[in-house]
Amino acid sequence: MPLLTKKQVTVSISRSTFPKMPQPSLSVANINQHSAAAKIRYHLILTKDIQNKLLNTKVAVIGCGAQGSYILDYLIRLGVNSIVFWDGDNYSESNLNRQLGCTEKTIGQNKAKVQYERLKEINSSTNLIVKDYYFGDNYKDYDELLKVDCIFLAADYYYNISKIRELLRQAILQGIPVIDCPAKSFGGLIYIETKNDLGHFDYETMRSIE
Repeated sequence: MPLLTKKQVTVSISRSTFPKMPQPSLSVANINQHSAAAKIRYHLILTKDIQNKLLNTKVAVIGCGAQGSYILDYLIRLGVNSIVFWDGDNYSESNLNRQLGCTEKTIGQNKAKVQYERLKEINSSTNLIVKDYYFGDNYKDYDELLKVDCIFLAADYYYNISKIRELLRQAILQGIPVIDCPAKSFGGLIYIETKNDLGHFDYETMRSIE
């Protein structure tokens, strides 16, 4: 059998080859045209009700490094309305290989502040609240947690682990779920803690897993 030539397998593709994607119909009035257009593809996997729920959701992210930077990226691209995030660390050269926002130009800069500027360029209509210090260093952090619908714990620092544990425990008691995603070598772990699960985990042991 003769081999197929390049000419024989070439396929002409035009815009008419693909079905026209319907425009999203969102009821939230405070999104701009750019952010609405970005949700067109999500319409294929997320219902209008879910998208509207995301547009009325506030999420907290503790830590903006290897895990936190990607979590923030997904949240803002999904259309979450409001995000508050903490990190008191600065970028170093060792972060270049895995952390969104870390470039040669941002080395030495605060991670949370860099994420704020990066996220604003993705969707300027999102309400971003940046905390350029370690979570738990400010007594008002607990009040901030009570205003969110979900908490992502993506921090790898331990000096104030007792503060973090107590603040998160109080949030869980208020019915706010916590998604804990500590790093583990080249992989990771995910724990989802709700009010019904409280007390099932030894938090200090869980966060020290190698």
